[in-house]
Amino acid sequence: LYQEGIDLSNEDILDTVVLFRLIKEDEMNYGLKRLAVKYLDASYGNAEKELKSYMRRYKLKTYDAVPAEIILPYVEKDLEATEGLYKYCMPLIEERKLEELLYLEKAVTKALFKSEVCGIKIDRDHVEKQQQEISDVIDEKHTELYKIVGYVFDTDKLEEIRNAFKGLGLKSSQITPKTNKEAWTKQVLQQIDHPVATLLEQIRNLKKTKTAYYDNFLEYAGSDDVIHCSFHQAGTKSARLSCSAPNIQQATRRRNPFFTEEEDVGQKVRGAFIPRPGCFLAGLDWSQVEVRIFADYAQEKSLVDAFKYGLDIHAMTALVAFGDSTGYHRDKAKEIVFGLLFGLGLEGLAARLGNTRENTQAIMDRFFTRFPNARVFMREVQRVCQNRGWIKNRWGRRRYLPRDKSYQGVSFLIQSTAAELMKTAIVDVNTILQPFKTNLLLTVHDEIILEVPYEEGSTVIPLVVAEMEKAPKLNVPLKCDVSWFPERWSEKRSLECIQCGGLGIETNLSKEKLMRSLYENDYAFLQTLQEYPCSVCKGKRFDFSVLAYENA
Repeated sequence: LYQEGIDLSNEDILDTVVLFRLIKEDEMNYGLKRLAVKYLDASYGNAEKELKSYMRRYKLKTYDAVPAEIILPYVEKDLEATEGLYKYCMPLIEERKLEELLYLEKAVTKALFKSEVCGIKIDRDHVEKQQQEISDVIDEKHTELYKIVGYVFDTDKLEEIRNAFKGLGLKSSQITPKTNKEAWTKQVLQQIDHPVATLLEQIRNLKKTKTAYYDNFLEYAGSDDVIHCSFHQAGTKSARLSCSAPNIQQATRRRNPFFTEEEDVGQKVRGAFIPRPGCFLAGLDWSQVEVRIFADYAQEKSLVDAFKYGLDIHAMTALVAFGDSTGYHRDKAKEIVFGLLFGLGLEGLAARLGNTRENTQAIMDRFFTRFPNARVFMREVQRVCQNRGWIKNRWGRRRYLPRDKSYQGVSFLIQSTAAELMKTAIVDVNTILQPFKTNLLLTVHDEIILEVPYEEGSTVIPLVVAEMEKAPKLNVPLKCDVSWFPERWSEKRSLECIQCGGLGIETNLSKEKLMRSLYENDYAFLQTLQEYPCSVCKGKRFDFSVLAYENA
């Protein structure tokens, strides 16, 4: 409608998909006709069938080619269905006290629409260059593969892949249930120490990167090299935002284990996106927000205090689990924390840690001995899910879970709470940005991406950070890490003060002493803590002088 000159952004808008998602989170899809047929009247599908039959009979491909008198009954039924679903949902919204959440979702719809209209700019020359480079590398990898196998075959056809591996005497560790034949998934290939397995996964990854990202970027970019993707606020059961046409949120920064750092083209995808002239991109990312939410729900004082003191929670977990908080053990501690958050269970966690069940159980015992409220919380969530059949977060959003899936309750609470925080932030940030030229371009998980004119940077960023750190309905502090990207989204730089790490304060006690004291429950020593403004940034937290230098 907006592209046709009809602007409804100032109207009271309510999307039936968003509305229905609040009361039914497990529908296969939320199409208007399907919901109307299922919950209102089976006859709602008749008008669509008649219209499509007419279009087939007269070989019409688009609705605008259909005469008005023919399409009118279809339109009327759509309007009736929309009103009918609204009347069906609202009593349930009121019964479950979801009015506040519905108000938030309505505001999010408008905020996301604004981001869609603004769009994000790509560097077309860069994208085309990456396209060609990846095509060349794919050809090179195929040549290497064929040389080892001894003949040319189609790497997109599973049967030909099976034959190639069979000829080399390589077997899969998995069988495809439907066909009872060997599977050659990424997980299988990772277990095979052979250059053919590595080359095949590299080729698959390169093809996916090229088609899912670079090809799509050019397809969806307009003549002004701007992509206007579609955001979906009701696309996931956890209420997390999603994105399509194209899915920019999936533009990864993670290393692919099948590539060296130099070869890994996936990490370069974000380089396709650039700021408009006179602007830079800024990323404002909540630090360890999921663990903070977990600590708050569990009312685990030591974890909450660790965040209040600005400590690294994964280092703290490593100290508890392994007696050491550095490097390798910190990485393993991170696996433990996220294993808990996502309900991996003992088997899954042991696999992630590369450890035995017995050793993993001993690690978990040490964790829960030090953080007993965490275990109490997790057990209580599972008990509630099993007895009642559903769990809800502090905004009232529900997730219905069968008994055998009750372990997913903790993950839902954390993910949905993070989603509500992000939706609240999107609305509040858009409000404070109204007097400025800065635009909110998109969100990626727990991060907001802004496009900021250089002259507004030192004013806008502290305002946005303040909004994102308000933490509605939480008792644990949130911290927002701030990065900036002067040339392209892949070239990250920190805006935080190097002395205080963006906290704005310094203390008389080192991080190591604070962590050790908290680990040992030595609150008498912690009372000697003194805080004072950072000697470098004077409490401002960020170094905006780099913006002036870059823009000079």
